[in-house]
Amino acid sequence: VFAYNELLALVYEDITAVQKAIKGEVTYTQHLKDVAFAVLENKVPPKWLQGSCMSAGVTADKSVIDNTYAAPSLFVWLQCIIKGVAFFNSWIDGRGIPSVVDVSAFLHPADLFYTYKREYCRLTGSVLDLTILQFDVVPPDSNPPKNTLAVTGLYTQGTVWDMEDRVITDLPVPLHSHSIPLAFLRCKDKQTNLQNANAPTRNAYSCPLYRDFSRSQHVLSAELPSVFPASYCFQRGVCMACLPF
Repeated sequence: VFAYNELLALVYEDITAVQKAIKGEVTYTQHLKDVAFAVLENKVPPKWLQGSCMSAGVTADKSVIDNTYAAPSLFVWLQCIIKGVAFFNSWIDGRGIPSVVDVSAFLHPADLFYTYKREYCRLTGSVLDLTILQFDVVPPDSNPPKNTLAVTGLYTQGTVWDMEDRVITDLPVPLHSHSIPLAFLRCKDKQTNLQNANAPTRNAYSCPLYRDFSRSQHVLSAELPSVFPASYCFQRGVCMACLPF
């Protein structure tokens, strides 16, 4: 919430300053020119992207992170911000904790998963460092069991989730991203998970989850059953993100 307040204050301050600069009431600085031209070209000013924890597709030294990544347009970015603000407003207005959490609404999604894991350990007496998150993709009409974090707003790249066979497989068409309708996250003892890992099972891929598809902000890794060996998925660059771009 505080991050959203700071971001909205930054946007309001820049837009107000640009309006005053056009009228000649304040100095038309280079920063204000950059904001004005970015808005006219349907682009997001870099400081706004930084404030929303989204990547511009380049590092601090201007080197490209990923040649296939393109920063969102201003229209798409605004839709994401409006959606996130609406999500938290409904939460704050007294409607209680939502049964399904929209991960894309969080500017810092890693904090959401860490808080869930920490709360689980507090309630059960489990050791935080010995607790991991188990990730399960489920049908969209599923009801979350007790002590389960139900999340939506996740997207895959380089693969698609087959709901019938419950595995990740090749994309039927060359889409940039594919939506995961609903996923359950459960806390699990790390030692138990290691014992289960020794048992024979089908292919599994430790799929990285990022803030967006620039892959510059890692959130967590989720083990997903796969049609193909993990090496194949790794070579294809299969991953998930909390935003569709």
